[in-house]
Amino acid sequence: MPAAGKAVRVKLSHVGIYVRDMERSLRWYQEVLGLKLSDYLPAGNTQEPAAPHGICWLRYDDLHHELVLVQLPPGALQAGETGRPGSLQQVAFRLGSEAEVEAACARLQAAGGEILRPPRRQRMSGGLQFYFADPDGNKIELFSSANRLPY
Repeated sequence: MPAAGKAVRVKLSHVGIYVRDMERSLRWYQEVLGLKLSDYLPAGNTQEPAAPHGICWLRYDDLHHELVLVQLPPGALQAGETGRPGSLQQVAFRLGSEAEVEAACARLQAAGGEILRPPRRQRMSGGLQFYFADPDGNKIELFSSANRLPY
């Protein structure tokens, strides 16, 4: 039960996902989505105890990171496993226009990407969105800027 008083105001900072093959996933997020590498600690690092098998931080703009890739240890559960508590449902990235959404979908299809849901209008905001799978089966959404709430 929340404590009495005013709620803490938060903004989403970043999302971390587990991957089976760090190099493949890193290359994919850089080449397909244009993310830039901020930092990388390889397997065997002692600086990040939560990720001894490797971790990298990726950015889209001027923040240090918006996406974190964490290497699964050998023999771990499959990356992209969904539908269980603690698993990731999706990661969404906002693009600047509907034309960018359509171009991104076309580029992913041309590269052999798995489109989970083709571009369509978002029911609530009216923006354009589509879903696809990354190399580990994580569900990714790209969408055009949604309408801002009036409050």
